[in-house]
Amino acid sequence: MNLPTGILIFFLCIGVIGSLVPNMPGSTLIFLGALIYGWMDGFAHFSPWVLLPLFILTVGGALGQYLIAGFGAKKFGASRYGIIGAIVGLFIGLFFIPIIGGFLIGTFLGAVIAEGIFTVKKEKEILQAGLGALLGIVGSLLFEFIIAMVMVTFITLAIWL
Repeated sequence: MNLPTGILIFFLCIGVIGSLVPNMPGSTLIFLGALIYGWMDGFAHFSPWVLLPLFILTVGGALGQYLIAGFGAKKFGASRYGIIGAIVGLFIGLFFIPIIGGFLIGTFLGAVIAEGIFTVKKEKEILQAGLGALLGIVGSLLFEFIIAMVMVTFITLAIWL
């Protein structure tokens, strides 16, 4: 394996793993790896017609991740406070409960606590908003992971075809 291929594989692996972690730019890392590979390879495999769809997927993945997370929370009745609480809880969960589910627990609890403090809602509505925030985050990660896998497949085909 040559150096450009090793660097590309590194970025692809980190990007796919990053697509499963909230707020980590998985698709952006994959695109960056493709750019570095292309530059080191003299753009022999990656013409603008390969890089442009990868760029579009990168932007779509990043935007989609935030839109889906917000939509999930809003669909289940979360207020602006619940959404902000979910985001704060996500980060707290990532840092203080560093196991794989910490961000999930933090997202749910953040939304529930914020809804409970700053809104006048019944317990069922508060829990429903927390569930919506949780489902929104899970949906956004699934979306980002699918985008990452499409990008990896596209890059693999561009190199070997």
